[in-house]
Amino acid sequence: MPPDLKPMVMLRLEGPLQSWGWPALNQYRPTSLWPTKSGVVGLLGCALGWRSDESLAQLGRDIRLGVRADRRGQLLEDFQTVRGGTRTADGRVKGDTVISTRGYLAGASFVAAVACKDEAQTESLARALAHPRWPYFLGRRACVPSLPVLEGLAAYPDLETALRAWPGPPSGKEREAREITAMVECEATADGAEAVQDVSLSRSRRLFGVRYVRRVTWPVPEPKAGEADG
Repeated sequence: MPPDLKPMVMLRLEGPLQSWGWPALNQYRPTSLWPTKSGVVGLLGCALGWRSDESLAQLGRDIRLGVRADRRGQLLEDFQTVRGGTRTADGRVKGDTVISTRGYLAGASFVAAVACKDEAQTESLARALAHPRWPYFLGRRACVPSLPVLEGLAAYPDLETALRAWPGPPSGKEREAREITAMVECEATADGAEAVQDVSLSRSRRLFGVRYVRRVTWPVPEPKAGEADG
């Protein structure tokens, strides 16, 4: 592979519901409006069958993530009650009922470009996604993909180029939007860099590290001659 190209795994993150964990507010469990790095690393870890915190943390350090929103979806909230807190030795449930609200994205579709450290890593991730060790999800276990997550392998100079070039831009109703938006992982010193706290440091998901992303946009392509709106 030419040295100026980076090996990448291209993912399609689409399903009826997605929920990408975001810092909780008391009993409110919101979703990020974008797939989080911790969520994508968790998805890849499930496919690989990894349990180790250190293995997942190393995977997170190895890869860089860019996400393009093909369909942003709609925010949806689910009100839940969980009875009791702990079970006593005689089988009774002791504790107050826990009431919580959880956030989801309904009908969203994203393309994720995962830039890997080398070709061997891209091939390993592709094999795992094609034949996963464990089922994987779009954030929460209830959020099952409606399309195969693995779209292909590619090589591009950078994440932005990959997301601009990869097929599948908005069409039909999505063409009402005037531009396509992507969030691309970057260095802290990059122009427009903003900090996001979505790098999981433990499987408890209570400790998160910071990474930096920048927002990029470009015009929605005009439909080709003879192309029908879907």
